[in-house]
Amino acid sequence: IPYYLRSVFNLDIEKEQVNVYAYNFFRLLRHAQDVTIMFSTSGSKMGQCEMSRFMRQILAETNMNVEDSHLDFSLSEQNDTPSNLVHVASIQKRATGERVGDEERDCRYLDFSPSAMSTYINCPLEYYFRYIEGIKVEDEITSTLQPNQFGTVFHSAAQEFYRAVAPDGEVTKEILQTVIDASKKEKSPLIADAVDKAFHKEVFNQPGSEIKGYVGELVLARQVVEDYLLRLIKIDQAVAPFRILATEQHFSSSLPVQTDKGDRQFFIGGIVDRLDYVYSHPQADNKPVIRVVDYKTGGKPSHKVMDKANILFESTKESDKRPKNVLQTLLYCKAVKDSIDTIPSLDQEERKAEIMPSLIYIACPGKPEDYDARVIVQNKAVDSYDVEAVAFEPALNNFIQDHLLNQEEAFVPKKKGIRYNCQYCKYKLLCGMVDD
Repeated sequence: IPYYLRSVFNLDIEKEQVNVYAYNFFRLLRHAQDVTIMFSTSGSKMGQCEMSRFMRQILAETNMNVEDSHLDFSLSEQNDTPSNLVHVASIQKRATGERVGDEERDCRYLDFSPSAMSTYINCPLEYYFRYIEGIKVEDEITSTLQPNQFGTVFHSAAQEFYRAVAPDGEVTKEILQTVIDASKKEKSPLIADAVDKAFHKEVFNQPGSEIKGYVGELVLARQVVEDYLLRLIKIDQAVAPFRILATEQHFSSSLPVQTDKGDRQFFIGGIVDRLDYVYSHPQADNKPVIRVVDYKTGGKPSHKVMDKANILFESTKESDKRPKNVLQTLLYCKAVKDSIDTIPSLDQEERKAEIMPSLIYIACPGKPEDYDARVIVQNKAVDSYDVEAVAFEPALNNFIQDHLLNQEEAFVPKKKGIRYNCQYCKYKLLCGMVDD
């Protein structure tokens, strides 16, 4: 209610509200014998903190015996060289099946995801905190859609859409063209329904979520997800027909390794966004291919010249912007290749098709029908994982033996000039390497 209306109709105004607060405050002090009042003088987003008006009134207008004490402490500067966290004890937890965080691990197996490997490459100490000690940092609960939630919603929407239009997995140009044509006149009900199901699954029904409906920014976010899904459909329409083999499914690849505890199986794998069989790929001489598709709702394609496979596993000043998405996709390709005989919807002849690593950057500008999802290595589009595997798999084995399972290597953060993105690290207060 505006101030002038409150005044005309004799409603409480701010001055009267302050008088009520003052009355309640001093009434609490009336019969008290010993009162301790604490306040902070540290800065905040609103400016410098100070004592309240009521506390100043006590000092100025009363005869109370007031003792003023200041509590202060200084933080010593953190040493820029953190203590080494020895690799031996911690890696043995993973290698012997001891408790890691809240999990129990089978001593015969070692399992790593592409994200865990990328974390180790970026910063071994962050990897130690997250994957070895299992220190979890709870995400802040907000009433808006966070960037990581946006990607999750899109992935779920794409999965729901293809379940609806192709329950048997067969996707044709005609099916996708029908959806595209419908979206030109008005909102496609198939797209809208898929997005709604994704939001209800990934946002509205999540434990602790304060988001219960399309309000505020979520109205815009919903429209963006619909636009992204339509763009994906147009990109897919250019390579149709194809058969969807799996969506959001886990694949893993095993490597035999030697440890001081005996032979172990080292598993690398993760959730593949989509696996499909393209009957005649127009960008691969119209040959049939098995595509390992990874959706990216942010970023842009990397055309960095990779003169050697080792650059995928390096984190130096020159390789801070290494194509980590390429590493992730190639790891997925290896996992699919090793699991190809377990895919029931492929016959023996189809399993002989080349495996094509594909990255779809949804927000990438350009015409969807001209989009090339193939991974770029040495300025050349990759049609077959087997061609890259010749250099990639030995480099992967060397990285695992020389770093992940090397018990002489300590978990330490990157040195100055090499590390990056420290300001976004959830463990930056633990490592002692945060810049001023």
